[in-house]
Amino acid sequence: MSIKQYHPRGYLSNITSFKNRIFIMRHGFAESNLAHLLVGGFEIGSKAFGLTDEGREAIKQQAASLKEHIGARGVQAKIITSDFLRAFQTAEIVKEILAVVTPLKISTLLRERDFGELNMQHITRAKEIEPHDLADPNSTYMRVEPLTKILERVTRQIYEIENDSESGHIFILISHGDPIRILMSALTNHPIQRFREIPTFKNGEWQEFNACGI
Repeated sequence: MSIKQYHPRGYLSNITSFKNRIFIMRHGFAESNLAHLLVGGFEIGSKAFGLTDEGREAIKQQAASLKEHIGARGVQAKIITSDFLRAFQTAEIVKEILAVVTPLKISTLLRERDFGELNMQHITRAKEIEPHDLADPNSTYMRVEPLTKILERVTRQIYEIENDSESGHIFILISHGDPIRILMSALTNHPIQRFREIPTFKNGEWQEFNACGI
């Protein structure tokens, strides 16, 4: 199969620096993590498999750390979250801890990778996708969402932030494991086929991004 041409930085191809401060956080420990299931389908992920009690408490601690890092301007932050329940619940806690005054914004661009026929299967089955991702970033093996589509949407989210807002704002994005690593690949010019070489964010982990890396 021929590999369709794409830019390794997606929508960030012409962006060399950010005019806003952008943070990314992975959702907290969720029932899907506890059950070791791949939950990438919107119909299920948007309604079920929310945070565990342990996950909620851990996010409170991570949010407190983020609040200390950002400082007083945290109340003016803009939080954009995946529309999956585990991410939305994470965003609610972050909003409360930081006392953010603006409403949460939900974005389909930040949602989990759709695992197609592997949705609701044990996480070990994700290894079946790896050789296909490596061979072709446009692969839709077992109807799994291709890497190029994830790259397009997560970098588009950053592009929209930078293009549609004035400078100097603080944005906190709440997303999922694979989309975050693919975004990190774009920011560091790392081939998306090898996104698994980038360390996975732990549940609740956050980092600040810039246009040329972390």
